[in-house]
Amino acid sequence: MLIRPVDALGDILPVRSAAEMMSGSAAVGRLAADRLRLLRGDWWESPDEGFQILELLREDRISEQNLERLSDMISAFLLETPEVAAVDEVRAELTGHVFSYSCRLICEGGTAEVAYETEM
Repeated sequence: MLIRPVDALGDILPVRSAAEMMSGSAAVGRLAADRLRLLRGDWWESPDEGFQILELLREDRISEQNLERLSDMISAFLLETPEVAAVDEVRAELTGHVFSYSCRLICEGGTAEVAYETEM
């Protein structure tokens, strides 16, 4: 897998050759993180694509009681990312109104760390 590199703000950087593209587990990790930031309905070309956290929040508030449910939902979503074989070392916590999730993706040719945080 080859994807364009991004800067610290997530903006796509220009490349002059394929050697400057991200590849391997770094590319898989970047794709997985980007998929978490794309909410369902945000992309006009394919409104069914994207993470469904807003649908979960319509049903219930995030609390310590349903933290595992949300964590499982995110892990299952990340497993749908191309070249992801497994999700490992999952951590989810709720600190005040901030939900944090992190994991390690097992990919073809290595691993990648993914972190997601949102304020409720």
